This record gives sequence, C-alpha cells and structure tokens, in this order.
Amino acid sequence: MREFRLLRRRFVEESPQSDWFVVCVRKSGPGFDSEGFARAVAAAAGVHGVTHVVGRGLAVAVAVGRAEQVATSADGRRIAMIFGETHGATALRAGDAADSGREISADAAHGLNGSWAVFQFDADCDHACFITDRLNSRRVFAGTQADAHWFSSSLDRHPLRGNAIDPVAIGWYLTHGAIYGNRTPYKAVRVLPPSVLHRITPQRAASERYWSPTFSSGAVAGTDVRRLEADFGDLLVDAVRCRIDGADPLCVSLSAGYDAAGIVGILGERLRQPGVTCFSYARGEIRPNSDESISRQMASRLGYKHEILSSYQGDYSSWIETNALASRGMAGLCDEVDTWATLASQMTGPTAAIMVGDECLGWTDYALAQPVDALRAAQIQGGPHLAPAASVLDTAVCESVAAGIEADIRYMLAEAPRFDDLHDLKDYFYITQRAPNYILPWRQNFASRVATVRSPLLDSRVLDFMATVPAPLRRQKALYRRTIRRLCPQTFALPRATSASYHIDHSSEFATAAGHLMPLECPTLASLASPQLQDAVTQATRSAHRMPPRLSLYKLLVNAIKHTPVGDMLRKAQPAPPVRNPSPAELMARLLCLDRALVVTGST
Repeated sequence: MREFRLLRRRFVEESPQSDWFVVCVRKSGPGFDSEGFARAVAAAAGVHGVTHVVGRGLAVAVAVGRAEQVATSADGRRIAMIFGETHGATALRAGDAADSGREISADAAHGLNGSWAVFQFDADCDHACFITDRLNSRRVFAGTQADAHWFSSSLDRHPLRGNAIDPVAIGWYLTHGAIYGNRTPYKAVRVLPPSVLHRITPQRAASERYWSPTFSSGAVAGTDVRRLEADFGDLLVDAVRCRIDGADPLCVSLSAGYDAAGIVGILGERLRQPGVTCFSYARGEIRPNSDESISRQMASRLGYKHEILSSYQGDYSSWIETNALASRGMAGLCDEVDTWATLASQMTGPTAAIMVGDECLGWTDYALAQPVDALRAAQIQGGPHLAPAASVLDTAVCESVAAGIEADIRYMLAEAPRFDDLHDLKDYFYITQRAPNYILPWRQNFASRVATVRSPLLDSRVLDFMATVPAPLRRQKALYRRTIRRLCPQTFALPRATSASYHIDHSSEFATAAGHLMPLECPTLASLASPQLQDAVTQATRSAHRMPPRLSLYKLLVNAIKHTPVGDMLRKAQPAPPVRNPSPAELMARLLCLDRALVVTGST
C-alpha cells in the first residue's frame, strides 16, 4: 500500500501537463517598464523567463511549459501561443499564427480540428485575442486585476487564485460533481466559454461566439439513410486516421460499449494500424461478461495487446488527496485515478497518445415535455436536487448557493436557441454543458498527465455532420451504432458488456477512513460549513454498505438486446429521471476533495 501511495504522489507531482501557460495582457504607454513587467509575470508564473511584446496601448507576456507552444514574428511585433494540438488539413503551428499578420477569423476557428486554445497579439494594432475550441476541451481560466488581464491553463498557476471563494461553485460541485456556469472555486477567476473569440483592446474586453450547435429539423422519412451511413463512415475513419500521426506509442482506453470500441475497430479493421496497445480498468474479480472482459476479447480479435489495470488500490484518504491534487477542484471525482497513476509510471516520452471514446453523437432517448426536461436529461437540475448540500453547508450559505445555482440554470435555459424538437435541445445541452463541464475536465486533469489525449469522435467535422442528422437518428446514437456495426463487423460480433466493476463504494471506504480525513483544512471552506457538519460525517460513516443486486434473468436479457435492432423496436422512451443525489459518503468525499484542492491552490 505504501508503494502505491508513493505512485499516486509521483502521478500528481512528477507527471504535470507539459503544455501549460500563463498569459498577462495589461495596458502600456509612455514610460512603460517592459522588463519589470516581464519579471513580474515570470515571478507570478514561477518561471525564469517569459516571451513579451509591448505595443502603444497594450503589453503582453507569455510563459509556457514547452518552447514550441509560443512564437513571435520576425519583426518581434506579433506573438502567438497554442495550447493543445490541431489535426488535419487545417492544423496550426504557433509560428504560422505569429507570421500570418492577421487574427484567426471566426470561419478559421470554426475549421480548426483538435483539442486547443489559441492566443494572438499584434502590437501594431494593440489587439489581443484568446480563442477556445468548440467544447472547451482545453479550458482557459481568466481573471482581471486593476488594468491587467490574466489567463492560465490551470488554477494552481493562476495569479488570482488566492481570492475569495465562490460558494455557488462549491454548491455546484457538491450537488452535481462538477462546476457549471463558467465558474471556478474562486470568485474572480472564471472559465472562458467554449467556441469564443475573446478580444482585448486598450478600451475593452469582449467575447464573440463563432459556433453554436444547430440541428436539422427534418424527419427520417425522405432521408437517404444509407447515404448518411456511408458518408458518416468515411468521416469516422478519417477522424481516427488524422489522430494517428506522431503517436508513439498509441494507446486506446477501451471499453465494451460503442464509442471506444468503434475507435479500436476502425484502427484494427479499417486502417490496419499496427502496434496499438489497449487498456481497461477494473476492481476485483473479472467477470465473464464484464466490460473489461469483453474489451480484452475485442483487442485479442484485432491482434492488439490489452492490459486490465487496477482502478483502486485502497487507502481512501490518499485517493481523495490524489483527486484533489490532480483536479484542483475543477473535475469530478475520478474513481479510476489509480489506473492513470499506474500508466504514468509506465508511459514515457512526449509523443505518447491515448485515444478515448468521448463523443457527442446523441444522448439517451427520454420522453421530454418541456425545456427543463432537456436540461435534466443532461444531468443538470435545481430544486430538490440541491437539498443534500444543506447537510454540509451553513443554512444561510446554502440558501445563497441555491439561489445562485437556480439563476445559472435560468440563464442556461434563456440563452439556448429555440428548437422545434426538444431532443435537439437535449443534445444542445449535452454539447454546451455536460461535455465541457463534466466529461472533458477528467481528460484534461487526469489522462493528460499520462499522455496527449485524442478524441476522434469529437472531430469538428463529426460535430458538423451530426447537426444535419434528424433527431430520431441521433436518439440512442442510432445512426452511429448502425454505421459502426457496418464498419467494424468483427469488433461488434461480440456481445455488449452487462456490468463494470471499477466504481468505488464510498460508503464502506469512508467509514474506514473517516478518522484520517477530518477536519477540513481550508479555513475559508470551513467557515461556509454547517455547524452540524459532524452529524453529516456520522451519517456518512453509518451509510449501509449495499452490494449491487444480482441481475435477474429479465435484466440480463434487457442488457443483452437494448443496443440491438430488436431492442430498438421494443424500447419505449421514459421520462428523464431526476439527477442522482450523492450518497452521504460521496457528498463528504466531494467536500474533502474541494477542501484539499483549495489548500493546494492557495485560497485565503
């Protein structure tokens, strides 16, 4: 156990994301001390030197983790920085962006493919601009202090991180396991929204959206579905192909559903890509029809090496600390953090890449009656779902938090386009809220500490294509499942998994470790906590440990056919269920993770 605690520690201390950045944009003018400015930014970023350019009205300084992230033009008047990577025909390098002499336009940003954020500054026209990708897969943290605008890739590098805590952000994390509303745990630091051009001039700063999800309102009748399948298949193959370049080794985080399985199927059956390594994660016994067992069979059929890694090695206190250090409070609890810690000790080199199955291909088919149902289908809900926070937060704080979350939800509903089909609105919320705030932060904060993360199913061309697909073919990923079965018949000849075994039983683990976890270490968070917090701790330690019920023959049959053509015919859409409330122990785990994260990032 002690050895694995050390492995976890090395994961967060010795495997930081290499492509980090800190950018400062501030007003300049006659007599401006450019060297003093550069030294101040270097000190704030914790580095020895920065790249800086000074114009008549603005000055910019950039600190990065890798030298190739940033470039200046030959005359030294323009600077560009790329955080992440772009792929395909529109791939962009920092040098090209600096030498072009013009800002990346909305149309050009729309065409960029990959996981990225871009910064440009032109000293001749005193104009700076940050551009975020469509899904915010590379988050940019932003804050303003006096006449300086600060931007960073992570909270622990952000100079304004030590300001007042945002209780509404804390409430989001406790009740939803993620922070929404472009908030962070700190009031003065926000996340730049997805798909925006954020422009800064000496007079003002303003954001403009260059892309928003839109969907075809057409019916399936009259649609050439076979043509759609063929075009979609070609697009999927190319989305995987363009993400192979430069990957050595190339790994796939493999599960036995349709998403990651589709990627490995394309690699093996369509592209005949050699040398791919697959991994899955599990805890305890490997059952015959489990996700990890089917994944191993898939990889074997394609001739790929496959490894099943332990998702949890015990020591709940160390597990919470590792989550806090890796996520900085900006990603949900990662059950399988031990898998990523193990991989970080095995994979070396800057060219390693991991393909993952994150997607926006359609969401669960619920019966939707009103817009709030679409938001609930994306696992966002106010009202009664906020009640658990009352057991750990002070009453007055909890009322303020509930009002703030409800205001955020009203804004989400108000700013969403009006769709004829509520299923389009459901997919809109998945793309604009759930993916950027709940799913992708796991990749940026955990997986990217191991290797570059590549998501073929989030290819910009795939997103544009899905916008043309009628809603019935997006429900339950219907078109994707039909297409990928045809593309990869060998891969999908295997049955779908009926279980997975990597989840942590928070109730039993917290009961064992509670004595080592309390009290809270962050004074500011402790001041927001309920005076009866100890009662919540007691409730968490008394939560009954319930083993998952054995699957009945009926349930096994349902699991076996639910993603097949027969299952499609028999399925009837159900109302979107309420968002699941965390158990008392899971709620305490979230609180403790935030507590340790706030201590690390230097709250006051």
